[in-house]
Amino acid sequence: MKSYKAAFTELLEKQNRVLSILNTPAHNPTGYSISLDEWKELTAFYTEMAKANPDARIIILCDIAYIDFAGKGEDARAFMPLLSGLPENVLPLYAYSASKGFTMYGLRNGAIICVAPTEEIAEEFAAACAYSNRGTWSNGTRGAMQTLADIMSDDNLRDRFIAEQDFHKGILQKRARAFLDEADKIGLKLCNYCDGFFISIPCENPKAVSDLLMEKNVFIVALAKGLRFAPCAVSEEKCRKAPQLILDAIKEVAGC
Repeated sequence: MKSYKAAFTELLEKQNRVLSILNTPAHNPTGYSISLDEWKELTAFYTEMAKANPDARIIILCDIAYIDFAGKGEDARAFMPLLSGLPENVLPLYAYSASKGFTMYGLRNGAIICVAPTEEIAEEFAAACAYSNRGTWSNGTRGAMQTLADIMSDDNLRDRFIAEQDFHKGILQKRARAFLDEADKIGLKLCNYCDGFFISIPCENPKAVSDLLMEKNVFIVALAKGLRFAPCAVSEEKCRKAPQLILDAIKEVAGC
């Protein structure tokens, strides 16, 4: 939090405008979610900076692509009211992925939602998005839009969809818990994980570790400073086995 505030302040002083993108809840690739207390601290900070710099323009973009697979019930959305009622020179935005939320990865569809403090700002935002989107890709995927419209306009379909989403969310949480419990048992260090599709393991030489694991039919993504494991794509049984295989590979590459 301290380094984030310092970087934010430095940018605002330098260019008088800041666009801050926060991928939460269920951050990709760590699975971390900003807590409600952290959000309270952040919104107080945004308010302070906005009032101290009334001519500045601040945009807070929350990338909530994985929100429907985070927390219990509506818990993952508990922070949203905190982003309402901020000073007029702070514009909160939400980037939402219907493809993920509606369990249809093959049909790309999403939305950007503006929480405008005034009607004038809302109209300006809508116009800017319309011109930009039409000039970039014209329209979104019709099949995806029609699917969403059909589901949300039919109570029976909507109830079936929510039940299906809850079912898959439950599977994901069981898989992640199996991985976390085993990692804790054997001492495999992880980045803080709360929810979501991915878990990150910090390590040296991630590419070498990933290549070694690939030889053992364990496929894991090498990042700049670690590895990304995907419980969303691996059975609960294999999630329980994976931590030991990963730890062994890390030790082998390190020569331990």
